[in-house]
Amino acid sequence: MARFIPNDHLIFLTNRLARLLASEIRHRFTGEYSDLNGSAIGLLADLWAQDGVPPEETGTSKIKSRSSMRQLIKILTNKDLIRVDEDSELIHLTTKGRDLQEMVETASSKLENDNLPAVSAEDIKTTKRVLNTLYQNLQLPTTTS
Repeated sequence: MARFIPNDHLIFLTNRLARLLASEIRHRFTGEYSDLNGSAIGLLADLWAQDGVPPEETGTSKIKSRSSMRQLIKILTNKDLIRVDEDSELIHLTTKGRDLQEMVETASSKLENDNLPAVSAEDIKTTKRVLNTLYQNLQLPTTTS
């Protein structure tokens, strides 16, 4: 049997990369946001894309348990980054939550630029397109035969 190389498999490579990226982005935050983890930032990103959604319709909810989602919502509510409408149960960004978007986008762009200086913009665009296709395909309902 050939020697196993984890980084030749997308599942291992993307898992390792996701953990490193989440750690890197957290290190770029200071003050009251320094303790936000990747999941919390992910939920905020879902809301930056579409504010005012039920918790179960966020991209984050597709990979988190209900109890984990409740904990994320509690953390972000306590930091005054989101609020939950008691009548509709929709999650909304607060002004602080909307304002944090620019800081995260800047940190994300800097992280890419710092770590991919020799990679062409076209290669980065292709990589994102391929990973997004994989992400979308994995979200499709699976059927058993």
